[in-house]
Amino acid sequence: MRNDAGTGKSYKELVVSYKTIYINTYNVTVMDISADINEATLFRHESFQLWESDARGLLLTKNKDFVTLSKSGLCVLALGS
Repeated sequence: MRNDAGTGKSYKELVVSYKTIYINTYNVTVMDISADINEATLFRHESFQLWESDARGLLLTKNKDFVTLSKSGLCVLALGS
C-alpha cells in the first residue's frame, strides 16, 4: 500500500502478468484493488512475445520495477512513482 503524492489517496495494487496464446503478446496490468471497478486499472503494458518461447517476469519490491526475462532479452518496466 502506498500514497499518491498529488492527491494523498492510498492505493492497494495488484500486478498481473500473462502471455496470450495465438496473439503472441506478454501483458502486464497494474490494478488498484481498493478502488471502484471503473478506476481499477492504473497501468497496462503489452509487448510482443511468442507463445512457444519461455519468458519469466518478476517484481522488484524495493524500487517497484517489473522485469521480464526472455530469449530475446531483458525488459524493465518502471512501475514506481
